[in-house]
Amino acid sequence: MGWTLASEIIAGAAIGWGLDWLLGTKPTLLIIGTVAGVVIGMLTFIRAATRANKAAIADAPKFHRRDLSEDDAEDRESPDDTPIHPKQR
Repeated sequence: MGWTLASEIIAGAAIGWGLDWLLGTKPTLLIIGTVAGVVIGMLTFIRAATRANKAAIADAPKFHRRDLSEDDAEDRESPDDTPIHPKQR
């Protein structure tokens, strides 16, 4: 994801620089191209991160959690001796 973000910023800047060179509008299109590259790169990065997060959630094991009071949590443990309540130590 990092390389994609960097390459999109560089591509936007390069396109802006090239258009500035051809049209003689220095540095207007370079700035616009760089900003466009940052915006497109961030959108791509956010989409990829969201997709990866959804895949991680789908692959995560499903646990049945029951709400226990702290008094009950002290006396109960799961069959493999790991706490079933997050506050239990």
